[in-house]
Amino acid sequence: MKNLLIYGGSFDPPHLGHLNTAIHVQEHFHFQSIVFLPCKKSVLKNQIHVDAAFRITMLKLMLNKQPEFSISTREIDRDSPSYMVETLNTYREELGLNYSITLLLGMDAFLSLPRWHQWESILKLSNLLVLKRNETTKQEISNELKLLLRHQQCSKPLELKTNPHGKIVFFDAGDYPISSTEIRRKIQKNEDVRDDLSSDVYNFIKKFHLYTQNT
Repeated sequence: MKNLLIYGGSFDPPHLGHLNTAIHVQEHFHFQSIVFLPCKKSVLKNQIHVDAAFRITMLKLMLNKQPEFSISTREIDRDSPSYMVETLNTYREELGLNYSITLLLGMDAFLSLPRWHQWESILKLSNLLVLKRNETTKQEISNELKLLLRHQQCSKPLELKTNPHGKIVFFDAGDYPISSTEIRRKIQKNEDVRDDLSSDVYNFIKKFHLYTQNT
């Protein structure tokens, strides 16, 4: 069965935590394709801080030595807000019913899943690969998610690649204590962020003065 992993996010900016997570996931699962999917505007989170064109360029710079990773602009190109269920529907229409589609989520995103638009349809369209993170593993899981896990959590991770949808797997992709929010804060305070970003992304941000107080 052919398979695809979708790594969605605002990538505002994309950082080495994003990259190392994707590399670690790929080293373990060997998906045929991993697609980075920048959103146009996050429905549940705060505002996007730079234009989509900047974020796409930064993603390209970060991934320029990772030919197995690609970028999709389908959410940015769409007129409507970034509803993941609609994005997954477009993938399912293109790839068919017998194609394994897996959505990569951080633990915080998974815990907020019941707040997503038409969230109960997500697992009818894709599998979920949920990243364990120390800061969120102690948070309370809602009864809705407990019921979901009871029926759909999978103990054999590689089943993600042999089922088109409906499986949930938790995976430890490593602890990368980097966040886009913290990077933006550091830049505004003129603190050094070179250890958090690829050199190309760092130079791009400096060149265009992104994420400064006036951004």
